[in-house]
Amino acid sequence: MALALSQITALGLTDTLYAAGIHFEVDPAGAVHFATSAMESAATSLISGYSGSAAELSWHKARKLAALDAVFDAAFDLAAFIRGGTATGLTSGQVGTFLAQIANNYRTLRAAIAGAATVAVVEAVNIAAGWPSNP
Repeated sequence: MALALSQITALGLTDTLYAAGIHFEVDPAGAVHFATSAMESAATSLISGYSGSAAELSWHKARKLAALDAVFDAAFDLAAFIRGGTATGLTSGQVGTFLAQIANNYRTLRAAIAGAATVAVVEAVNIAAGWPSNP
């Protein structure tokens, strides 16, 4: 599994990794490169099992939920949808399916964030995934 710098910095684990003797470099694209595969395995294990304190978990959940709301608010403005689309002859079924996909994805992502038991799980939720394209 390739790690991105954002996975390490979002969890605040840079110093923890260095203190554990796990050294890495970051390329211009933000990809993390470890000195050895053993160091990469140790870092991946540490990140995937990282739980954080209750306060830290709450902070990460609130930040991720706010980011999800920002994605939703920016991408799904009904007036912009109506004005910005090019398709004509839309049916109620098409619009209903589109709105159902948006609602289901939003609610699924929100539940995944709210129900996460660890900081690593919160950070693993991809809020950019699953959105339908504008018909």
